[in-house]
Amino acid sequence: MKKLLTVLLLLGVISVYPQNNYKYPIPSYHLSGKYGYSDTSMKVLIAPRYKEVNFFYDGRAAVKEVNKYGYINTKGSMIIFAEWDYAGNFRDGIAVVGKKSGNSIMMYQYIDTTGKLITDTKYEKAEMFYEGAGVAMRSGKYYIVNKSGKEITEGYDEISFFREGLAQVKSGGKWGYINPNGEVVIAPQYDVVWNFYNGYAWVTNKNQTGLIDKTGKLVEEFIYRDEYPTTGLQYKIVYENGKSTVTRRDDGKQLFTASVKVTRYLQDDIFEYTDPDKNLFGVINSAGKIITQPLYKQFWPVTGKFIAGKRNEFWGLLDYTGKELIPFDNYSLNNSQAGPFFVTKKDAKLYCQYNPKTGKLSSRCLNALEFIFDNTPPEGFVFGYSNGTKLAVDREGRIYESNDFSYLAELSHDELSNISLNTRTGENKKFRIESYEGYPFTDFVYDSVGYTYDVIIVVKRDGKYGYFSKKGMKEVIPCVYDGADDFDWGLAPVKKGNKWGFINEEGKVVFDFKYDSATPFHGGDAVVTIDGKKFEMKTDGSMIEILPIGVPSDPWKPNPDFGENTLTQSLSIEYYYIMDSPYSKPGSNPTFSELDSPEVINFSANKVTSRYYSLTVQSSGVVNQGGKTSYIYNFEKTSGNTTYTQCIVQDDYNTAAFFTVHGGVVIYRR
Repeated sequence: MKKLLTVLLLLGVISVYPQNNYKYPIPSYHLSGKYGYSDTSMKVLIAPRYKEVNFFYDGRAAVKEVNKYGYINTKGSMIIFAEWDYAGNFRDGIAVVGKKSGNSIMMYQYIDTTGKLITDTKYEKAEMFYEGAGVAMRSGKYYIVNKSGKEITEGYDEISFFREGLAQVKSGGKWGYINPNGEVVIAPQYDVVWNFYNGYAWVTNKNQTGLIDKTGKLVEEFIYRDEYPTTGLQYKIVYENGKSTVTRRDDGKQLFTASVKVTRYLQDDIFEYTDPDKNLFGVINSAGKIITQPLYKQFWPVTGKFIAGKRNEFWGLLDYTGKELIPFDNYSLNNSQAGPFFVTKKDAKLYCQYNPKTGKLSSRCLNALEFIFDNTPPEGFVFGYSNGTKLAVDREGRIYESNDFSYLAELSHDELSNISLNTRTGENKKFRIESYEGYPFTDFVYDSVGYTYDVIIVVKRDGKYGYFSKKGMKEVIPCVYDGADDFDWGLAPVKKGNKWGFINEEGKVVFDFKYDSATPFHGGDAVVTIDGKKFEMKTDGSMIEILPIGVPSDPWKPNPDFGENTLTQSLSIEYYYIMDSPYSKPGSNPTFSELDSPEVINFSANKVTSRYYSLTVQSSGVVNQGGKTSYIYNFEKTSGNTTYTQCIVQDDYNTAAFFTVHGGVVIYRR
């Protein structure tokens, strides 16, 4: 059986699109339950607010907000609106994006770095750009698309991705190669072809395989081959009369000779050789020095200055001198751009990374590794999974999972409100506060915890009240109060002894403890009581006494003052009852009596009139009083009006009209 000794079989040893010296923020999972970006110390650089994130390419990264993908810049600003069901990495200033059609079939297009479509054509498949060209498929045919969005080739049966400036194309059942300009470089003539590596590629016709260069010239004849490695094709290896000679293909210069059978190039200056009698392998360097004896069943190229080998059915790791770094007791090897991972006997289902700094396998292992061609991480990184969570890992063993909450101080109130928190009960029957994913921010210390959607949350510990804040995820106001309520408009009512006062978000007392009761500043107004009297209190501390049925303490001062007439509707309402009011007949326990004929009251933008009066409106508007909508008309004091100060109408004018006067009210009811 033929063997294609390609690193791709072992999951991504060679990156198709390597990117050195990555200098951008790194995708990281945050213990708040969202994804963001951090540096290598796990300090948050871009706040975790996303369901999914990717690495930056061309200064842009694809992120998923809610259920759609968009692109952010390195400062975390959304520069391409999140409207896509798929978003690939940018390459050469172009990215693949996709949207699902009505039948849930994904259709792909290309955009530039501004988010503008470079073509209106939609494709069933589309590959990222490489060397200025992309590969896309529509109606069963493949095309090369340039950066202007133009299809520059005829439709081929298949086109692979570009590598070393050439892509495989299939036409009429045969394979050849084209360049990014769509020009045919090697005409379709082969049954099977492979990508170019180091300037050479294997091609097959009639079950025989030869090696060609980029001009199509045959450099190794067509013969039946059991193996054809895809690494080290720049070297020619000849074994004759018990001696191997290794030369460079480009200039014919001899690299070394050795009295062993050299089988293939591995990596750097390391080659593999074999003992044909035992069918075992060893390694030799480019100086012809034997590094290991032929004791191994297999070697495989890996990232870093290491040699991965298999001995007695188990994998291990050597350095370039042959010293054993990792014992040969691992079930399998998986290489990545972040280095080799091993599945050990101890953790038979986990992938443990070799850490060159410690010389050991990592103590924290992953459940799976991810290798996705379209979104390949930059060189030095790989994505893996731990208990279902996708994590970035670098070659120094750092797993990008951050518990840095200092970034919260920079978030807006709305962003903080959107951070989900949970509570959990401990064996001591106390509560703790934790992230949505279960990361604890406190111990089990609280008797009760308020609404966790608030930014500053009321907590009770040992019978006393305080506050926990999402800014820093900690208790910010100690539990020292006898009562507490929610923050609103930057203030919260707290109780000390039998009296209530108000504190700000820093815990400083703003209004002293003198109120018998107090509510939060919902809508900017709080309700407080002092000696049995009820007041409406503003955030500046000013108060207006709340009199029965909304009678203002200063009858000629608009309460509230809307500044203009905002009620512009014109209505005529019939009322059938009138209260025997303090105005018409002063006294207690007033009752309603039926009118001899309905009283018609006309409401307009500037006037409120009836058969008895015509009142000029100074200002008008809508307020919510006790859960009811009230329409309020404030009247001008004119020579024709020395009595009526205000009219309050409730329930869309259908229940009652309250006319306030000096000393009381007149109430009409339907």
